[in-house]
Amino acid sequence: MDSATRLQEILVDSPIGVVLPAIALLNLPDWWLAGDAVRNTV
Repeated sequence: MDSATRLQEILVDSPIGVVLPAIALLNLPDWWLAGDAVRNTV
């Protein structure tokens, strides 16, 4: 398994996997997910 696939699996199984799709549904013109959210998850 390559590192990109592993990272995707980690993120999908974390709170970020819930937050990102919810944010996408809001169709906000400009939004940010802080890098620490990803770093702390991994």
